[in-house]
Amino acid sequence: MTLLSILNILLQEVAMADGLRQDGKFWVVVAVVTTVTIGILVYLFLLDRRVSKLEK
Repeated sequence: MTLLSILNILLQEVAMADGLRQDGKFWVVVAVVTTVTIGILVYLFLLDRRVSKLEK
């Protein structure tokens, strides 16, 4: 599933999302989750490079 289809499902079926969208908080939640996910991926990438250096 793509991110857009997942968001579409969430927007249609979850009643709480309506309240968050009306207050403008829904996109804040999406932005925070995206930022945290990108941060974790960058950290894991850098950690993998360090471990690879140590293995050599």
